[in-house]
Amino acid sequence: MDETTHAFSRKVLDRANTIEFSEVYLDRFPSVEESVTVESKETPLLENHLLRSDYLTLKDCIHRNEAYLHEKVKILQALNEILQPCGLHVGYRVRDEFCFYLLYNKIWELLSEDEAIDFQIMQKILPRIQGNSTEIEKMLEKLIKFCEIQYPRSRAKCEFMLGRFRDDGFTSFWL
Repeated sequence: MDETTHAFSRKVLDRANTIEFSEVYLDRFPSVEESVTVESKETPLLENHLLRSDYLTLKDCIHRNEAYLHEKVKILQALNEILQPCGLHVGYRVRDEFCFYLLYNKIWELLSEDEAIDFQIMQKILPRIQGNSTEIEKMLEKLIKFCEIQYPRSRAKCEFMLGRFRDDGFTSFWL
């Protein structure tokens, strides 16, 4: 997303995980191993089952995970209470994808639970936020408080967005 593209609709954002590539580390260079050409590396064989989702609906994963998923949805409900006054609350599709993401993370032990939730706030919640009303400012303040300790990436992004709001009178997830 940049100044040459149109904004994504909420319908698109609900179906995607938004990944931001804005951090740049100019002093990081590839190692000798990374500089080997692609042709000299053997391509790993990936089978189709590795690319297929086990869950298409919440019904597909609720069995044996109901207590865990109910506990995690409480986080999303708390976020929805903050988003509701601005009409930016999420629906069932985001809930389901939030659950899938956290469940896969738990099964594959990829990230700490707080890191996974932090990424989901960054990828599914914050990209929806844009506007120039004082309600947006209040909402960002509440989100900063919500994310304060457990979700540092999301807190930092909300602080950046709030700073933009206060400087420009408008904010958006997108730089």
